[in-house]
Amino acid sequence: MLHSTSGRRASSVPRSVLRIGVLASVAGGVLGGGAAGALAADGSALGQAGAITGDALDKGLSGPMSHTVSGTGKSLHSSLVPATSLPLNPLAGTGSDLLDNSVGTQIADFREVSTRAVTGPLSEGDSLSELPGIGSAVNTVTGALPG
Repeated sequence: MLHSTSGRRASSVPRSVLRIGVLASVAGGVLGGGAAGALAADGSALGQAGAITGDALDKGLSGPMSHTVSGTGKSLHSSLVPATSLPLNPLAGTGSDLLDNSVGTQIADFREVSTRAVTGPLSEGDSLSELPGIGSAVNTVTGALPG
């Protein structure tokens, strides 16, 4: 099938699928090349006939994989911790703060029901790690990441 504006053929595979395939191929080549280099540098990695043994393959892959996981955890920690301490409402404490209001009602002598419990922390300028309910969960997740 030809496009009307150009002489090129229309592809039946979306471009994003092709890009994902290329990215996966490159990642596999990098990981495989690193493991092969680690195995080749270690004389004990080769068996008697010059074949790579299963234990050597394990040793060759465990180093790069542990460094990858550790690096990913450190980068997540470095990017998430500052983001959780930023105020969620940039208008908090100003005259233009839309969340600095609440509506409440009280029937008879029951306790008042109000929206202040929801909008209060946001209008005070709290960050994600200080919000009631989810703040402790956020702190637990960011605390578990290697820093």
